[in-house]
Amino acid sequence: MRETLRQANGIRATFSGIVERYGTKSSYGHPKPTLLLKDIKDGGGMIVTEHLWFNLTQGFAKLGLQPGDAVKFDARVKPYIKGYRGYRDDVYDKPIEEDYKLSHPTNLRKMIIPDVQLPTQGVSTLITYYIKPKLPLSTLCKSEPRHTINTYAASEGLGIAEAL
Repeated sequence: MRETLRQANGIRATFSGIVERYGTKSSYGHPKPTLLLKDIKDGGGMIVTEHLWFNLTQGFAKLGLQPGDAVKFDARVKPYIKGYRGYRDDVYDKPIEEDYKLSHPTNLRKMIIPDVQLPTQGVSTLITYYIKPKLPLSTLCKSEPRHTINTYAASEGLGIAEAL
C-alpha cells in the first residue's frame, strides 16, 4: 500500500515524476494508451510512490513526453480497489486490496533537467563556467535557481544583465 498517499487522501497537490514508458490497457475490448511515471514526488521533493500508471490524456499527449522526461502536475489523491475481481477460479493475480492513486492530473508541464555536470566549487566558479563559453541566460536558468544568479550579481555590485 502507498502509505504516504493514504495519509494525503482527498488532498489536491502538486506532484512530479519521470516518464518510464508508454503502454496500453484493455477498455471495453479496445486498447487504451497509458503512461507509466516512476519516482513520484510531492511538492517538497519527497518520493510518495515508486510508480503510477496514468491514462494518456490529451494533456500528457500534448507535452510530447519521451522516456526519461520529467513532468510536474497537480492531482488529487484517491483510493481505488486493485486485484483480480473476476469469477474464474484458475486466475490468481493478487488479493483484492485498497490502494491509492493520483486522479485527474491537471496543470501538466514538462520539467527541464540539465544534461551538463555542474562544477562543485562555488557560485563565482559556476557563473564563470557559464559566462566564459557565452551560453545564453536560458541555459543558465534551466540548471540553476534564479536566486543563485541574483546572489552572484548582488555580491559583485552588478545588475543581472551586467552579470551575464
